[in-house]
Amino acid sequence: MFTSTGPKILEYNLRFGDPETQVLLPQVQNDFYQLTLDLLAGTAEKLALDGQTYCAVVAVDPAYPHAGRAYPLVVPDAAQRHYWVPAGVAKGDGNYVSAGGRIFAVIGAGKGLVEAQHQAYARMQPLQGDLATRSDIGAKGLH
Repeated sequence: MFTSTGPKILEYNLRFGDPETQVLLPQVQNDFYQLTLDLLAGTAEKLALDGQTYCAVVAVDPAYPHAGRAYPLVVPDAAQRHYWVPAGVAKGDGNYVSAGGRIFAVIGAGKGLVEAQHQAYARMQPLQGDLATRSDIGAKGLH
């Protein structure tokens, strides 16, 4: 947040389950394990990024942020699992079901935000089922 006395940080969204992190990690070209070890040792090499833009769309329980019910989930195939990031998912009676809150994110990538946003929403469509998503992800960046 920018204030009259300069920028102030309110929150770091850097947990692996945060959509803000889920769009950063695919960009990293370094060996992530080695990068982590080097950072802890204070000897990290320059961070190498792939130069693409990423967009994450999150599927949530329709009652989010309140508790809802368990919804059956579309099980992603092998190709879809590369951009499907589960969070509130549980195994039930041989299928996956939602377990409340943020259920999963789908990540899109492209040369710019328009392409990444389009890909994320296109990837979400066959997986969303009865879950809810926002339709304005990335919209502020397009103005």
